[in-house]
Amino acid sequence: MSTETKADAFRERIILNVGGIKYETFRSTLIAYPETYLGTMFADRNRELLRPTNENEYFIDRDGELFRYILQYYRTGKIHFPPSKDNKYSQEEICTEIDFFQLPIFLHTQQIKLTLSQRAQKASAKKVDEFVNALIQLPKDYETYWDEYEKLAPYIKHIRPYCGVGYDILERFNKEIGNFLKKELGAELGWIVEKHYNDVAKMDYYRVNITLAEDFYDTKKILHYSDLLE
Repeated sequence: MSTETKADAFRERIILNVGGIKYETFRSTLIAYPETYLGTMFADRNRELLRPTNENEYFIDRDGELFRYILQYYRTGKIHFPPSKDNKYSQEEICTEIDFFQLPIFLHTQQIKLTLSQRAQKASAKKVDEFVNALIQLPKDYETYWDEYEKLAPYIKHIRPYCGVGYDILERFNKEIGNFLKKELGAELGWIVEKHYNDVAKMDYYRVNITLAEDFYDTKKILHYSDLLE
């Protein structure tokens, strides 16, 4: 092999230093996916923009251990998520890297399932946020409860839509909700959530008590911020 040919081969071989962990691959492996982050980075049109160290090494400030899943995609066209029990990283963390490197993840069935899972989580988060907004609209010194059969008593319009999910939301997020309400409405807000057991009905239930400062619904202050006086 001539000196020139060896030099070309050396330039073709690339070392990616990702967060301190080094991976060796070929430029041709990366540009096989031209629409991705690395495919664009090493495209012919961008050669002059690259600033390697040690002639063929490039530093990328991302998680070095997770990058093996990214390089796996360039080499095989797939990302194989390990079983959760055997993996110290969550699929969400891997997906964050997938998004950063702009991989076409919808090409793989397992990734589609993960995307659907993320959609479900976002939908649940939206329901929690709506539930909190409904609580903000409750009258001051209001008390209500949700039982484990997901029934609400008494019914009022602001929280009626959440009679089917209120117990579950409080079971999971009552501390976070209380902290959020105090941050939004002021430290003077009282937020008490107590879990009880009904011996007659033979079921658990949450009792919620919300109290606000006396001037929270002050008529003059409300009119000051209202369009009614404009």
